[in-house]
Amino acid sequence: AGRPAAMPKLRAGDWVYDQGETLAELKDEDIKAENKFGHRPLNSYNLPKWVYHPSHAKRGALSIEKSDFFGMAADGLRNFARWNVAHVAAYHDDLKLLSMATIEQCKEPNKWGMTPTHMCGMGQHPYGPSIHVLYELVRMGVADVEAVNHADQTPWHICQRMHKPANLKAFEKTMFKGFKPPTHDKRKEAQLRPRTVGTRTAAAVEDRQDTAPVCLVFPGQGSQYVGMMKTLKDLAPVKDMLAKAKDILGYDIEALMLNGPEEQLEQTKYCQPAMYISALAAVEQLKIDDPTSASRFQAVAGLSLGEYTALTVAGVFDFETGLKVVKARAEAMDHEVKKPGAKPQGMVSIAGLTEDKVTQLCGEALAGTTGEVCQIANHLFPKGFSVGCTDAVMEALVSKAEAAGALQAKKLKTGGAFHTPLQAGARDALVAELGKVKGQMSPPRCQVYMNRTGKAVGPSTPVEDIIALLGEQLVSPVLWEQCMLQAVEEGCSSFFECGPNKQLKSMMKRISKPAWDRMENVFA
Repeated sequence: AGRPAAMPKLRAGDWVYDQGETLAELKDEDIKAENKFGHRPLNSYNLPKWVYHPSHAKRGALSIEKSDFFGMAADGLRNFARWNVAHVAAYHDDLKLLSMATIEQCKEPNKWGMTPTHMCGMGQHPYGPSIHVLYELVRMGVADVEAVNHADQTPWHICQRMHKPANLKAFEKTMFKGFKPPTHDKRKEAQLRPRTVGTRTAAAVEDRQDTAPVCLVFPGQGSQYVGMMKTLKDLAPVKDMLAKAKDILGYDIEALMLNGPEEQLEQTKYCQPAMYISALAAVEQLKIDDPTSASRFQAVAGLSLGEYTALTVAGVFDFETGLKVVKARAEAMDHEVKKPGAKPQGMVSIAGLTEDKVTQLCGEALAGTTGEVCQIANHLFPKGFSVGCTDAVMEALVSKAEAAGALQAKKLKTGGAFHTPLQAGARDALVAELGKVKGQMSPPRCQVYMNRTGKAVGPSTPVEDIIALLGEQLVSPVLWEQCMLQAVEEGCSSFFECGPNKQLKSMMKRISKPAWDRMENVFA
């Protein structure tokens, strides 16, 4: 009966961030999707000269090379036929690219009614159809073998019409019986790797050799101030974020950040969403000031709440999912401090003493007490710590630290003893919330230095491991100094602090003077 309806060639200029824009709307800066949060401007890819922005596309017949295809799909672009990242992964049988797709994307039809499972049947490789991606789709339970495209063809029909009989058996066994396919032949695998196209290839996530030695860092609770976001609120992507945030949070976060009152902004349940949004707004400003650093960074890290900003920038969360998790986290932490029967608690900043000495003083402050808590909560810089403790031992700790010669020993204005066992209930609530959105999370596209370990997770890290680390972060010390030292050791030579104030840059001066010399602030 012949081949299925012809799929038009991919054409330069036909790639858009498909959020319902018409070609006319693509010229409107406030509507253009590439100006909304989470997307890189098309020109930030440094693509070949023949790849045009859709607002002034030349309808040529040149096809986008596979390397550009991968990078653009991974960043959320779709072509004119509505291929998402899962379609691209299925067509090219690329498991790394598939790991960046959501469950919804793995089931979504394109303009022609073709799901990623259909695309597996179309796959063009030396060994036939895309059986490795097909196996993963079957394993995840998202391979609909009965789905039909607009030509009433199932994935099996597509495969039968596109491939030789010799290549059909493996596809049939994988789709209908769940058989795991053999590994790629190394010689054939080499033929599937992206090819360069004369100019530098797109910053595809599967090829991190094209990254710059840049680390983006994000502050946590405590850097907020009334009037934050004043200079960034009118950026088109930030407007989009603020509109979505109002719906998700149920109150006007923009008004709170701009006008206060300060007492409300300092509260954990309001402060954390504000810090998350403002730091992401600073990233949008960085895209304007330094698009290369904003698009080709090697790594990210965030202090406490800032870790969620870092994970969003790394692609683990989209903006909406990240904000929902931050909201749940903030409310759980706030509840844990204020619930009936909760011990009065807080944090103490201590500088000028070694870790061993501070640990010793915590033990001395606890001597003779029952059920109290006093332990290091944040390793901020050499001989710089914050200690989480119950109020019953706080004064004793401050007095002992001063007597031991501490340069600073003072109580902080925080809502509770965060990053200690006193937050166990909040941890459980957070892990439950993360479990609900697990299907919307993806492995990070770059290195992310995690508070809990001081080491990086990357594209090969399962989402389950990240969820576990985020849960442990609430009840364990934050190893910020170790995160920054590890980033420097692994080649990060330039740092950008994105968000309100200069908290992290001040710490960096004590952690690594050379890194501090090459650290810039992008204010929110």
